[in-house]
Amino acid sequence: MKRKLALWGVIALTLSSLLGTVWAANKLYPIKASLNNNYKYTLDGKQIMKNVPAIIYNNQVYAPIYNLAKDLGYSVTVTESETNLVKPTTSTPTTPAQPSDTVTIDRAQIIAINFADDTVTVVPAGKSTDTKNQIVLKVTPETTIQNSKNKKAYKLSDLNTGIDVKVVHSSAMTKSIPPQTTAYSITIL
Repeated sequence: MKRKLALWGVIALTLSSLLGTVWAANKLYPIKASLNNNYKYTLDGKQIMKNVPAIIYNNQVYAPIYNLAKDLGYSVTVTESETNLVKPTTSTPTTPAQPSDTVTIDRAQIIAINFADDTVTVVPAGKSTDTKNQIVLKVTPETTIQNSKNKKAYKLSDLNTGIDVKVVHSSAMTKSIPPQTTAYSITIL
């Protein structure tokens, strides 16, 4: 009798385990995926989500939405059952205030661009391209480059030699020939 009772107990325990496993199988199941700790994410050429691993599954990349949303400026709330993203408030971009030590060249021509050093060499309008008339402008991440017609923002790589520009740069210059200075803004004319 004790043996029969023990046998029924084992059968009942086995059935409940199987039913529990089947029930859980509807929610989660194992997959075979790869974890890449050195994965790089870029947005418009700039790296985002540094040191965030990626999961590769079926040739798809899965990344934590929390990190992505945060890097894009969203506020994120995470609970056990949901992730809530709130868009950042949009504002009209403003041109950064320029220091008071500026020099403005209303019209100059780009005669050289050095992408390795992020510099643009210009000659003010009406002057020869002789070295003594040249100015080497250091383009920094704070330098604004735009078109005077459509106010569209440009990058250094969008500029070409031979185009006319308006330049606002620092009054502090090296004493080299040609002098070098920091560009605050370059406007394509």
